[in-house]
Amino acid sequence: MVGLQSFSVLVAPNAGIDSITLNDLAGIYAGEITNWSQIGGSDVNVLALQLPTSSPLRTQMEALVMAPAGKRIAGNVLTMSDEAGIAASINQFPGSISIVSTQAANADIAVLVAGTCGVAVAATPFNIKSGDYPLIRPVMATYDAPSNLPLVTELFDFASTETVQDMLSGEGFITHVASQQDGSVKNGRLSQMLGAEFDSVQRVAAAQMFQVLFNADRLSPTLTGGAASGPEGAWNRAMMQDLIAAMGDPANAGREIIFVGIGQSSTDSQTAVDASVAAAAEMQAALVATAADVIATGDYKLSSYGFGDVSPATCIYGQVEGPTHTRVEVWIR
Repeated sequence: MVGLQSFSVLVAPNAGIDSITLNDLAGIYAGEITNWSQIGGSDVNVLALQLPTSSPLRTQMEALVMAPAGKRIAGNVLTMSDEAGIAASINQFPGSISIVSTQAANADIAVLVAGTCGVAVAATPFNIKSGDYPLIRPVMATYDAPSNLPLVTELFDFASTETVQDMLSGEGFITHVASQQDGSVKNGRLSQMLGAEFDSVQRVAAAQMFQVLFNADRLSPTLTGGAASGPEGAWNRAMMQDLIAAMGDPANAGREIIFVGIGQSSTDSQTAVDASVAAAAEMQAALVATAADVIATGDYKLSSYGFGDVSPATCIYGQVEGPTHTRVEVWIR
């Protein structure tokens, strides 16, 4: 993985919404949702705008939004020639909506986006590079010829360094160099647990989560736990390289790196907790195997925990079919 692209949803202020799900977004472009009141907004007709079929952004939007929902864009969706024209039109056309690259978006009219679980996420730099925000596209490079030469691996790992990421940002990609989440966001997430309703298993996990993370800070590298597809494996490798680079910063030396497993299961809460514990331990072991020298030099302490489906920062998906999905966040204290 060499970089990221992100897309934002722009909505006219009179639509009366501040967030939208991917399913509703697909329904709008398929022509099934024609009035904002159908999804809790104002009694205003929906006017969907799109780029031409020749636009790469249009292709990516169909792959991210329409294809997963099994829908196609309706023939009466209004087409405009460029992102700048679309962004300017949203404020002028009542009830309008469109999807543009985050770099071309007007943040004042961008809305939060949620997956099927309903956790609405903003397109902030941290949420994009951590994978919390759902409308992102990892940009992948592949090496098709068989080779056992270490140079190929070193070349691709070099793409995750800050030097190359800065170069790619100048070409319109979003850098995924590790950063720290704003403390107020963390505090808000933990505070939500105080008034939440939990079953007996979740209650124990929530108490431990609050205790472990209260004095810690989240870093942006976020890994896919459990079985991984090719793209997920590339994502994990890039995230691990980002973490190792962050551990090379003398300011972080001597601190504790915490692998935090979050999971969901179609079975029960205990299964989700168990799977998240295993995923976090697996990623801790992967770091030890990959960067034992960095751990020793920086005098780092490592730990791992799993909290199941207690307070996820975003919906948990996986490209590998199964009854349980997990992801692993990285925290530091």
